[in-house]
Amino acid sequence: MPASMMLVAPSSAALRSLTLSDPRLLLPLVLATAPPSGHDHPQSHCVSSDLAADSERKASDRRQVAQLLLQMSVVPLSLRSSTQQPQQQEQYERQPRIFVFAYGSLINSQSLHRTIGTILPSHTASKQQRLSAIPALIHGYTRSWSYKCNRKSYTAVSVTPSISRASRVNGVLVPILSEQLSLLDSRECGYNRTQVSLADVSLYSSTFDNFSLHPSDIVFMYTEPVVAHKACPMVPIPQSYVDCIAVGALEYGVEFARDFVALTAGWASHWVNDRRAVAPVRRYVPDMKAGETEAPAATLFAVDAMLKSLVPHAFSARVEL
Repeated sequence: MPASMMLVAPSSAALRSLTLSDPRLLLPLVLATAPPSGHDHPQSHCVSSDLAADSERKASDRRQVAQLLLQMSVVPLSLRSSTQQPQQQEQYERQPRIFVFAYGSLINSQSLHRTIGTILPSHTASKQQRLSAIPALIHGYTRSWSYKCNRKSYTAVSVTPSISRASRVNGVLVPILSEQLSLLDSRECGYNRTQVSLADVSLYSSTFDNFSLHPSDIVFMYTEPVVAHKACPMVPIPQSYVDCIAVGALEYGVEFARDFVALTAGWASHWVNDRRAVAPVRRYVPDMKAGETEAPAATLFAVDAMLKSLVPHAFSARVEL
């Protein structure tokens, strides 16, 4: 992997703080070093039985840590999905489905639930079990910092059709109830709700086991016909809004979050760090009454490290407020 694509490694003290306050960032490290479960991993014939036993014990410890983290709500869905019960998955597959492809602030589960609530489609007995969003890619579109949000005078992301199907946007397929669609329409009133061809949708390889889109499924996405705006001093890209998306993207893993940055154009435009400002200077403010919370400082440290490594020139030009 090129050096420009690597995350900047924090110091050991910062890493401890990071993982304690946000365990999801520890999970990739745990899984990367844990061998497959069972006893079929290779062992050298020259290794003593004591060393082999010690290796197996450490591997077992790592698997236990991974399983513990998999049960926590902050773990990326793509990793958590493997623990889903087959009956629940079968029930999900049978239901008629409407999806909205979220590619910006709606990636963040708290921001999404602020608008549509926490009840998503489910055929389980309780009717209250949330069905998680599904990491995916939409081909033939380009995402950029090109939407002018007039409510608070800031620049947000939007997607526009591309002349090349090789262009793609990552995001999550959110299963919704038909009555929730009007709530999203109201929130995204400046965009055009567009039905996406299922042929243009592909899933991340680590998505739900055996999940696939059915021919009867409907996927909507909020788009703009053309790029009609660029960030400027009066309508900048606010870090508070970037944080909302990046923290939400980290819910699905570091790779997914990095894809968001890499697959978004326009980072070199006017960009301000409004984290420490107050409204209205701070553009995106979590709605505490709706269940949104401030991201931990350690998570914001990880976001900055990622941005600095992937868009270094634009990050260095970010203006502190």
